[in-house]
Amino acid sequence: MADPLADPLADPLGIPENCARNNLRLLICSLISILVLSLGSCKPPEDANVSHSDPASVRIVHGPELRAFLSSAREQFMVDAPKLPNGDPVRIELISEMGLVAASRVARGELKAEGWISQSSSLVNYTNNTRINLGPQQDECVPLFRTKYVVATRPEHAALIGAVDETFSWTKLLPQETSSSLKKDPKGKGDPLSQATTLSLSHAQPHASTTGLGSLIQLAYAASGGAPLSVALLKKPDIESALQRYQRAVFTYPLSESLLLSKTAAASGLRPRFAITTTQQLTQFNQQQGNSNNRLVGLTPSEGSYYEDYQLCTSDADWVSPGHRAALSLFADFLLSAPSQKDAQHLGFEPSRRPSTKSDADHSAEVAPPATLPAKTSSSTQTELAPATGEVVSYLLEAWPRLRRPAAFILVLDASGSMDGDALMVGKEQFRRMLASTSNNDLKGLIVFNTTSSLVSPLTKDSADVFPKLDLVQSLGGSAVYDGIRNALEVAQDSSLAPYRKMVVVFTDGSDKNSEISLTSLMSYARRMADENDVSLFIVGVDREGSDFSDLEKVAQEADGTFRRSALVTMEAVFQEISKGF
Repeated sequence: MADPLADPLADPLGIPENCARNNLRLLICSLISILVLSLGSCKPPEDANVSHSDPASVRIVHGPELRAFLSSAREQFMVDAPKLPNGDPVRIELISEMGLVAASRVARGELKAEGWISQSSSLVNYTNNTRINLGPQQDECVPLFRTKYVVATRPEHAALIGAVDETFSWTKLLPQETSSSLKKDPKGKGDPLSQATTLSLSHAQPHASTTGLGSLIQLAYAASGGAPLSVALLKKPDIESALQRYQRAVFTYPLSESLLLSKTAAASGLRPRFAITTTQQLTQFNQQQGNSNNRLVGLTPSEGSYYEDYQLCTSDADWVSPGHRAALSLFADFLLSAPSQKDAQHLGFEPSRRPSTKSDADHSAEVAPPATLPAKTSSSTQTELAPATGEVVSYLLEAWPRLRRPAAFILVLDASGSMDGDALMVGKEQFRRMLASTSNNDLKGLIVFNTTSSLVSPLTKDSADVFPKLDLVQSLGGSAVYDGIRNALEVAQDSSLAPYRKMVVVFTDGSDKNSEISLTSLMSYARRMADENDVSLFIVGVDREGSDFSDLEKVAQEADGTFRRSALVTMEAVFQEISKGF
């Protein structure tokens, strides 16, 4: 009788015949075979966020404002084929991520990289203070370069706040609380929302920009009179009230630094505009303007300036080897070299005040300030304000929803016959999401147009009042998009909306056919509303074959607003971008 163990068909593991002669040997061989099969067929799952590189290959996270600079620096760094002492070649992988987004992801352990070029010590402090799960501590931070916060404005407007030698005091720009400037309510309490100002202030959104968080920290210092920031200090009623009052002068939180400065440059004498930004962003903007009249000056606050001190930090994590640290050190030395520092200063950065070696200090001294910087913004005699602690950054971000100036949102929806089907459905959905994302302090209203235009939902703080009216909208008839925009601008100029930012958001497939107002008249009216009432206009066009939005682009341009065209499938991304400015 044949030995069943000798039959290959009886042995699913394919154990050799001589292994089947003995029970003990069979057991041992079976275990070996299983182990071999397991090793050959099973591999650990790959994690896209985990570096599996060799010890000389490092991933470095950085802000998008450094993308071009670091890409060029990496190419120059690799020209000499850098190696570690053991001969391993050094490789650099760059990952672009907005500063606060990167800080939050690193703190949660979601973004795993060996190095991080953080834009400030404040962000590093915030990251290290909010670490959870596998979020690594950021340490061994090497200062690279820095940039100071200033207030940008048109040269002719600097005198309006008493600027001398491009230095000013916050008391001349920010609204101050006085008995004469506050309107009394029936209970006799001052309403800081009602304080009017002829000067318009602006800064980028703290959660989704390069300079927004730093601007908020700079304003916190202004509220404290330059005293060291702490959570206990910021919680004092007079300090929080001052921060809220400062925000009441802000007419918009733009989508980007370039839009922030372009709006400031487009200001007329009727409504002078001032933007909190950095010398680096201002330098970049002025370089792009060439010799035009749109160039801005940077004014330094006499009470002291907050700095973004860019630095290369190392993640203190188990996946970071000595080889990774050595590679990061080599790249940091390269960024501190004279050629790299010259490139950084051409972009508007200053050398770091804390060079790591005497050689680095000598290199920094060789580099002249860029010619595009305003004359006084690189002075070393100004007071330098300390970075914020992690606790202070966390508190300011948590307090932001109640600090920011509320908005009056006027939504304008195209309900013409050509919008029937998916276009109207997408428009309704995006407006629903926008309404849901607003604060209870915000006002929201709805204008619908087809052959005519009408205000179907007057301004209200309760989004629930708008939803049912939005749901009832049906597509029918012609298109009076010009009249719809004009009606929204008319609503926005109501004097009762003085405490609010005015934001008009239009969703349309274009092609006006029935409006009473002409394109020329609408463009003139939109420009006047932008100048006199700081109305922010956003027009979103449904991109279809043969679509022509040249007229609406002109309207947006005249209003110093924003025009976007998009296919329906990518419309959500457009509205998410707009919502960042809320």
